[in-house]
Amino acid sequence: MPPVAGRKKKGVRRRRRRANVIAAIVVLVIFVVTVVVAVVFLAGRIRTPRRAAGGGASAPARVLYEEPAPEHLVVINSGRLKHKPAIAANKTRELPLVAIVIDDMGYNLDVGRALIASGMNLSFAFLPQRPHTAELLAMAGRYGRDRLLHFPMEPANANVSPGPGAIYLDTPYDEVKAIFRENLSRLPGVLGINNHMGSRYTQNSAAMREFLGLLFGRDLFFLDSFTSANSVGYRLAREMGIRTARRDVFLDNVQDRRKIRAQLVALVRIAGRKGWAIGIGHPHQATFKTITAEKRWFAQRVRLVGVSRLVH
Repeated sequence: MPPVAGRKKKGVRRRRRRANVIAAIVVLVIFVVTVVVAVVFLAGRIRTPRRAAGGGASAPARVLYEEPAPEHLVVINSGRLKHKPAIAANKTRELPLVAIVIDDMGYNLDVGRALIASGMNLSFAFLPQRPHTAELLAMAGRYGRDRLLHFPMEPANANVSPGPGAIYLDTPYDEVKAIFRENLSRLPGVLGINNHMGSRYTQNSAAMREFLGLLFGRDLFFLDSFTSANSVGYRLAREMGIRTARRDVFLDNVQDRRKIRAQLVALVRIAGRKGWAIGIGHPHQATFKTITAEKRWFAQRVRLVGVSRLVH
């Protein structure tokens, strides 16, 4: 009898060990599957910058507006600029001149239409290769509004994509020229160009000198959106004899109507101090509602003109 009992105990222990091994394998498999699923999920959430050259790339999945500007760049005290627009003398004109450029046109069809038809003399900068660019560009032309090519350029933050039609510091010059021609061909009738993002690109003197050289012979001006305090766009354009200007105020970095109105107040104050000012906004609902709600207040303090009036 004792040997039989010993064999039973050994069998029980063997079965327990086998069960433990199987359980460990199951736990390991579950762990590995969980890790793989987590890695795949996180990889899908990571946004990789998309270099979109020419016409071969598709638009980003979500709307990408201007890269966030540092707080000290939201309002620029540009009264120190030595140059000013060659505005015809008119001693009876009492109101300072203001231009408001609505950037990033081409995505939001409804707000874009509403801004163009608002009855205000706004200027509009259109992104190339966007779903509604052609329609909104044509509409702005029918209303007689100033139109610009909003040229995508490399931002300082490599995780932010400027979208299709962009140029980067490592883009070969021949390719820059090809992209320039392609973007410009998609926006007939534009009067000038301003940079979309570009806080890295516009700091590079060699790159900007080459880019601005492409404007020669095209009767185009350059508006420096001034997304970087170290932007050389305005200065180089002046040196090269290209008509130019620089943005004074970003109106809607924060999409809150009270804060947008505060930016409008800042824009009016700058215009009152130096005689003119340029603000940049975007086709947001909050921007549209604030600008139109303050139309009468604005008209009592400044004269709204196309941005082409303020380049010099």
